[in-house]
Amino acid sequence: ALVTRCIWELPKKEQELKFLQEQIDQERKNLRYIEDRKRKLEQNLYMVQSRTAYFVQQVNMAIADLEKT
Repeated sequence: ALVTRCIWELPKKEQELKFLQEQIDQERKNLRYIEDRKRKLEQNLYMVQSRTAYFVQQVNMAIADLEKT
């Protein structure tokens, strides 16, 4: 009886396994997308910070030049 039950349940369990593997694959794709977006956002943030620092430096230099005159 146990062997018969296993034979009948095996296809269902294999189908469930396949479904779970597909879900895992989809979640991995989602994770890769999120990681890529995070990396791009970090790059953009770094660029903004660098440009802001440069701008502040230029403003400070201009103020210093104005104060000399």
